[in-house]
Amino acid sequence: MEGGVDGLREEVGGKLDAALADVKARMDAVAAEAKRSSAALRAEIDEELDEQRVFFSAKVEAVRSAAEAAAASGADDAAAEVNIERAAREADVRRLSAELASVRGLPVDSAVGAAQPKGIGKAAAAG
Repeated sequence: MEGGVDGLREEVGGKLDAALADVKARMDAVAAEAKRSSAALRAEIDEELDEQRVFFSAKVEAVRSAAEAAAASGADDAAAEVNIERAAREADVRRLSAELASVRGLPVDSAVGAAQPKGIGKAAAAG
């Protein structure tokens, strides 16, 4: 009976070792997939942040230009404020148009700072 118990211990121990190795391999695979997913998500977030920085910088520049133009023309405060708000709204419209074009898979015209879809609103952008 003693040999049978030792044999049973070895058999059960071997099965446990194999099961533990299988669980460890699965855990390693899950960890590797999580790492890949995390890196992909991080890259996607970084890309979105970069796009938002570009659009925000364009908006700041549009507002700055409108403020400088108002100051140079001697416009009163109310007119200057209207022009600055218009410049900010136009920058937002360009950003939203570019996002819509991107979602729809339309090309975006780089001549307008990558913020205006081709053929959409060109008359408004020019006017």
